[in-house]
Amino acid sequence: MDGGSYDGTVELARRYGARVCSGAHLAQRRLLGVRISHGEMILMLDSDQVLSPDAIEKCVRLCGTGEFDALFIPESPLSTNSIVQKALSLDRRLVHKLRDTHPVFGTLLPRFFRADFIRTVSWPTQVMANDHAYIYYACWKAGARMAISDARVFHHEPQSFSAFARKSYRWGYYYASEIRINPAIAVTHAFPRRVYFSREGLGNRWILAVFLLYTVKIIAAGSGGLLSIGEAANERIKRYFSWREYFS
Repeated sequence: MDGGSYDGTVELARRYGARVCSGAHLAQRRLLGVRISHGEMILMLDSDQVLSPDAIEKCVRLCGTGEFDALFIPESPLSTNSIVQKALSLDRRLVHKLRDTHPVFGTLLPRFFRADFIRTVSWPTQVMANDHAYIYYACWKAGARMAISDARVFHHEPQSFSAFARKSYRWGYYYASEIRINPAIAVTHAFPRRVYFSREGLGNRWILAVFLLYTVKIIAAGSGGLLSIGEAANERIKRYFSWREYFS
């Protein structure tokens, strides 16, 4: 599924026989990919993620028993060279250790699905920032049987606070519209996770870096959200005056 790639990925995929499709929003592209796929299992992987070598084998073996419809695949940063990456590494370790799989307030997200299940599920298609959280919520509402896999996915995380702020700004730009879809999901995924306030979290020496990181996220995402609200208000004002001019 292509989201506007310009680095040659699409051409490379087609060279190996891949069918490339696109859509207006990330959640829409994921739903389209599910609908047109032909396999028995479906993996949702982002462009900045890398699977462990045995991840597919482990997930197929676990899902293939018919006992589960979806699997959580724990995430880790691909590298931990900077303060930002070390803070994000603690974030992942806390989430995995406490196994916080709540469909709204949790953080673990299912990425591997039995195709015969996920093809029966629908989710809001106009979502861009927290699309996977909405997919999880839809699966949970549909009664998915889920488990945590012992496979692993590695994430290319930002190295600097400025890079993290830019990424959070882009997320925040879409928060305003997502609040109308599901306020609980949009808000809880913008603020520090509840696992940070556990004994394991508060007792870790890197927790201050994590809170600093989420302060940056809230400020950056809030700025993006305000821009989105401002643009929407400006568009409504333009339509209002255009309407008045038309009927005057």
